[in-house]
Order: sequence, then C-alpha cells, then structure tokens
Amino acid sequence: MAELARVGTESGVEVWADAARSVIEYRASDGPRLRFETFHSRAFLVQERMGARIVASGSRFDRALIDSYYFIPGWGLEHDSDRATDATSVDEYFGRIIGVRDFPERVESICRAQWHGARFSAVVSLGAPRWPVGELPALADGYPDDWPSPDRVDVSPTRLAFHVRGQGAATQTVRLRNWAGRPQAVRVHAPTSVQFTTSTGDKVVPGNGGSYDLRVRFQTHGGRTFTGTVDLDTPRGRVRIGLTGYSEHDNR
Repeated sequence: MAELARVGTESGVEVWADAARSVIEYRASDGPRLRFETFHSRAFLVQERMGARIVASGSRFDRALIDSYYFIPGWGLEHDSDRATDATSVDEYFGRIIGVRDFPERVESICRAQWHGARFSAVVSLGAPRWPVGELPALADGYPDDWPSPDRVDVSPTRLAFHVRGQGAATQTVRLRNWAGRPQAVRVHAPTSVQFTTSTGDKVVPGNGGSYDLRVRFQTHGGRTFTGTVDLDTPRGRVRIGLTGYSEHDNR
C-alpha cells in the first residue's frame, strides 16, 4: 500500500498523494473520499493487468472518466478509455494472457471525476520511466461537454398522472437529488389547482447525491380530469411539474 502525504487542497477537500504520483486521493472533511490510482496485477499465474481506476467511498461520484496511454516495448503506444455514471468505481486496463502478447512497461492515465459538488482531474502513472516512442500525444484536458453542472439538484419525474375511483385519493412522489457537496434548499410552491396538494416552502436536500422525496396528493370526485402544475425553485432555476388527475365515477 502506497504511503500518502497531504499535498494541498482543491475545491474544499484535502489532496493526498504518494511520492511517485501513482495514487492521488481527495478527502472531504465530512468523510467521503475519491481515489485515483494505478495498478498492476496477476491472477491465477496466467492473466496480467495494468491500468488505472477511480474509486469513491462514503458517497458516489456523478461522472468519471479515465484516459490511459500504455507504453509497450516493440509495439509503441496504445490509448484506451473508460467511463461511468452514478457509481462508486470504474477501471480501465490493458490485459493479457501471460506469454501471449507484449505487455506495457508503463501506464499514464488522466483521471477525471465529478464528485462532492466539484470536478477533479489528475494524472497518475506506474512503471518504468518513459522510453522513446516518438511524439507523445497530449493527454486529454478539460471535461466532457455532456457532463451536467456539479452543483445541480435533479428533479424527477417532471410529470405526474393520477387515477382515482369515486372519492378516493392517490399520492405520487417527486424525487429531488442534490449533487453538490453541501445541502441545498429547494423552494416548493403551492399547486395551481386545489385538487392537488403538497408540502410547500423550503426543502433542504442533503448533499453528495442525497435525496428528498416530495409527495403530491390528488383527491376529488365527479368523473372529471383536472390539470395543474407545481413549481420548484432549484439552485439552477425553476422546474415545473405537470399534474394530471382523473376521477372515475364509482358505479359499484
């Protein structure tokens, strides 16, 4: 196990690393950790792997991406990548059956993740120092355009449909999920139709992927269809939930 030392702070969390920069770990004050690390393993004396992985503990990461370059004697340079969404781990590796193909002497990987309400990127490496392979392509930089904002609150679903018989009632749930590294408030406004009710006011959603379930109730009678909306003010703007309720005559 590599010995880590604190090397700084980033986005409000401590950064720890080993001397060789084969492991970099981000430690939040409330407990969760995010780890970028390289590895070299053998299994059952026949299978060998070298690569990198991203592991989150105490909370999930929102997005993660690994881009790796493998330095292979007699072959040159090979690139590969892998990614994951809403998970606790992802790895990317070069594997072989021992003796069947050439194996890398070194791996360099840029690991990127969206976690704890922020984005983190670092290069980790393992193996012998670089040897001449011609011009080395630059490691990827930045973050994918399709990654959502790290401090958002997701609202799902954004449309609810109710069906009741006679004077019955029905309840459905809207889930609020907060990806920021801190609790965030969402303001719930009153539904626009009196047939629908919910708890209004500011609802605090726990951070780091925490959630709050907002319950919406529909109750009426008379064989009619009712529509309405309920607005939620999130840190990234207003979200409108569409409501449709149908009350069926009870002819029993």
